[in-house]
Amino acid sequence: MSVVSVFKNYKEKMEKRSVARALLDIVCEKIKFSNDASSYPAFYTEPILEAIRRDASDVVEKIVNWFPSAAMVVDEDGNNISQAAFKNRASRVAALVINTSIAKHTSLSQKIKDDHCGNNFLHSVARLGPSKKLNLLSSPPFQLQLELRWFKVNTHSIFQSETGL
Repeated sequence: MSVVSVFKNYKEKMEKRSVARALLDIVCEKIKFSNDASSYPAFYTEPILEAIRRDASDVVEKIVNWFPSAAMVVDEDGNNISQAAFKNRASRVAALVINTSIAKHTSLSQKIKDDHCGNNFLHSVARLGPSKKLNLLSSPPFQLQLELRWFKVNTHSIFQSETGL
């Protein structure tokens, strides 16, 4: 594969993402202005959870910007957006929740809330990652290294966001 074809494929992919973002804005606008506010969760719950599973932080951010109550969504296991991001090893969504615009829509107590089993953020971070993420690496030592790095980086990020340091 030549360098030119690689860049051409990348450019096409970026153009498709740009069109998808514009389409998301159009859909969110239609929902916002043609429905009662109480019906919004029916439209954004599954898309935001799927965006978390796919680590699509730009989609999560757009949905929360259009519908701030989407920041309070919980998944099928009772995990909020933050916990679902850690559970799915969605590093871009986790960074978004901790460091950026999602933080203004979620109170600190909501971000560090225990789940239905009494587990907090550290429990979510320490769980073994999904097999689809671990299978990207060829051997168990590399998988363990990835998991340890995930735990170290995210416990540090959580500590910083809680203490404001």
